[in-house]
Amino acid sequence: MNTKPNVLIFNAYDALDVENVDKTILQHYSALQELQRQGVPVVELLGRNNGTSQMSILVVGFQHTDLVETLAKQSGQDSYLRSHGDRYTERVSLKKAHVESVGYLKPISEDGAWLKGTYAYNPQTNTFYALESRP
Repeated sequence: MNTKPNVLIFNAYDALDVENVDKTILQHYSALQELQRQGVPVVELLGRNNGTSQMSILVVGFQHTDLVETLAKQSGQDSYLRSHGDRYTERVSLKKAHVESVGYLKPISEDGAWLKGTYAYNPQTNTFYALESRP
């Protein structure tokens, strides 16, 4: 039985766009505030993607998919993650209408996160997460 909620994870900024860092950080906080304004349950995640620092937004519930897609597109993102209750996770492409399996979102140790180089960190629960090929 699944007791974990379905979640959506997306970025609303581009950490590699160093020329427009203020604009991209503003996009992140604007998306976060819009979700909160609409009463959507969210958690701001910190982490790294292939060694580059990033901020992400975790949205609880697939019922918010349309809003997440709109905000991600407005921020110039090309995809977001859809993680089911068992943490089976898919990357949803916004440009190609394509969905691909990317593994399972699993809690890992802090050391494991640093070694992996790509992870999300939930400061509310002090938990690191990474994608793994098996449940």
